[in-house]
Amino acid sequence: YRFRGVSQTHEKAALQGGVDYSNPNGFYAGAWLSTITWVKDFTGKGSTEVDLYGGYKNAFAGGDWNYDVGA
Repeated sequence: YRFRGVSQTHEKAALQGGVDYSNPNGFYAGAWLSTITWVKDFTGKGSTEVDLYGGYKNAFAGGDWNYDVGA
């Protein structure tokens, strides 16, 4: 697993997975996880990266244009 050219796992494989939820009203949320080792080496703790995200997507009147706001 590499981020910006730097190995996050000392050149070894990483276990990764994610889950997403989408509601018909436009709201969505999800999580992505990966095993890492560099944080453990740097701070003495931590072996998993967890990325959480969510937002809202919908279409403007007429449906030709849409928008997505998320974090």
